[in-house]
Amino acid sequence: MSETTSLTFEQELAAAPTAVYHAITNGAALREWLCTSSQVVPQVGGRIYLWWQRGYWVTGEFLQLVPGQEVVFSWRGRGETAVSQVNITLHPAAGGTNLSLTHASLPAGADATE
Repeated sequence: MSETTSLTFEQELAAAPTAVYHAITNGAALREWLCTSSQVVPQVGGRIYLWWQRGYWVTGEFLQLVPGQEVVFSWRGRGETAVSQVNITLHPAAGGTNLSLTHASLPAGADATE
């Protein structure tokens, strides 16, 4: 059985949860802050494609979408043999939104790639 690991990041953002959700699930918004090119179909079972100028790309599928609260999608990047999962939860905060992102099922140990 392959060894896996997870990475978790938390950030407070000065924007409402609905605005943060839009920035994660909208192709034009993703291009403004994350990647060079993107295509998304923001529905469960819909695809997400992200591409960067340096040649790296990611493809995935939306697994869960709860507007203003949660986004979950699979992640398989260029040259990666395993499919991992990105879980993003959004919680209202006094200054905007608390975002928690966990990238799970990442290869670890001898199975990890650079």
